[in-house]
Amino acid sequence: MAALGVFCLLLGAVSWPPASASGEEFWPGQSAADILSGAASRRRYLLYDVNPPEGFNLRRDVYIRVASLLKTLLKTEEWVLVLPPWGRLYHWKSPDIHQVRIPWSDFFDLPSLSRNIPVIEYEQFIAESGGPFIDQVYVLQGYAEGWKEGAWEEKIDSRPCIEPPLYSQDKHEYYRGWFWGYEETRGLNVSCLSVQGSASIIAPVLLRNTSARSVMLDRAENLLHDHYGGKEYWDTRRSMVFAKHLRAVGDEFRSRYLNSTDAADRIPFEEDWTKMKVKLGSSLGGPYLGVHLRRKDFIWGHREDVPSLEGAVRRIRSLMKTHQLDKVFVATDAARKELDGLRRLLPEMVRFEPTWEELELYKDGGVAIVDQWVCAHARILRHAGCRGVCGLPGRRVPCPVPGDTSCRLSRGVFYRHFGLHVLLSNSRGERNPGVGPQDDLQPVLWGRGEGVRAAHALEDRVLSRPAGAPHAGSQLPLGQVAPPGQGPPGWAAGCPLSGLRPGSPAEPRCVCPAFPRPTCLP
Repeated sequence: MAALGVFCLLLGAVSWPPASASGEEFWPGQSAADILSGAASRRRYLLYDVNPPEGFNLRRDVYIRVASLLKTLLKTEEWVLVLPPWGRLYHWKSPDIHQVRIPWSDFFDLPSLSRNIPVIEYEQFIAESGGPFIDQVYVLQGYAEGWKEGAWEEKIDSRPCIEPPLYSQDKHEYYRGWFWGYEETRGLNVSCLSVQGSASIIAPVLLRNTSARSVMLDRAENLLHDHYGGKEYWDTRRSMVFAKHLRAVGDEFRSRYLNSTDAADRIPFEEDWTKMKVKLGSSLGGPYLGVHLRRKDFIWGHREDVPSLEGAVRRIRSLMKTHQLDKVFVATDAARKELDGLRRLLPEMVRFEPTWEELELYKDGGVAIVDQWVCAHARILRHAGCRGVCGLPGRRVPCPVPGDTSCRLSRGVFYRHFGLHVLLSNSRGERNPGVGPQDDLQPVLWGRGEGVRAAHALEDRVLSRPAGAPHAGSQLPLGQVAPPGQGPPGWAAGCPLSGLRPGSPAEPRCVCPAFPRPTCLP
């Protein structure tokens, strides 16, 4: 029997195909069962991370860019996007709560994401690939010489690292790093790529320059959007549906404290975002004003632009009176002392204040999502204390409220029942590379719809467009004028679609197109 066993072992060794015969190589963590069965999936894994200080919504935006890259890769090979676990965000400051290694399913609905691109959680990647090993880590960086004046050029090159990478080799010559809080994860190779361009510029590198089965792009925020504002962009944005349990918490809160339900507010919703169709002007929104009041770190850098609490309350009361609302929901990061002052000034204020058990369950990120969800369903949403947009701090423009011309241009002011959308990109990657990186002001895309809906309460989005209007992804040149009959319904012929342009004081400005007789202002 022993001799027979040795013979069988030798026979198995002879019949075992060498790795080079199939072009496949053994990778760390690969199981013997995978090799023996020959059934191991040959799909490749794309991972990514961003600069640690970046916040929740910039990370969401980077996901859109990487999703576009994955779609490009899928045209040639089978790839899947590994979702980077959440954790250690600057604004998540609740003490004594474990807020690392958070899976995406805690915040987003994975089936909805998967209707757009194939995605898996990081721990599923570990299980599928056989261990916490990443074959190739590319650290994305700019060019040491920077970008010079002239024609914009998209390019990518293997270059020495400008700054020392945040990785170190252990005694086995594997690379250790942050890796989303998974201390056991190792990188097998780390190198730097200088990149200047949209996300898919890196596709040839992944398809031709490396055979690594798993590839991680660190500092992925250095990639720009492939088609900012196009159909692919909005498909990905729409797929980022918040987790069902957080939506349920927000809906229950709306019903209990704000007398707001989807049925009463005429808000349509489908679990499958691909089937969700919205009829223009159909939604009413809840009978309350939604306010996002930014404080803390935002005040430090914008002291001249951020109103005092008293000023914010005056503005809130003015809006409540204008729109005949007696309830206001406030989402804010204000400190306890400011909150106490806000309650004294605005006793009718309603806030989502979780118990300790709820905070531990939902985390700071989940609580912020509930805030966004409730704001998104308000009849009116005012973003108080938002960024100065597109290099236009302090410019006074007409407001959608009749007779009120005191507000500043802000992507954070949305009027649901007016159906106004002014889409402005900012200087943090949401720009058209063809315009050149020196321009903070980008083409403005427009459309009319239902205001903020189910994606991100504090950003605008186009759900649909009027007949005859340019596609939401059209890059309209700055200052382009809407030809008669081709602008949004109610838009006066001759008004520029793209808003204001720095250095062009003579350019006319347009009032809100939702009013009966909009006209251009001198």
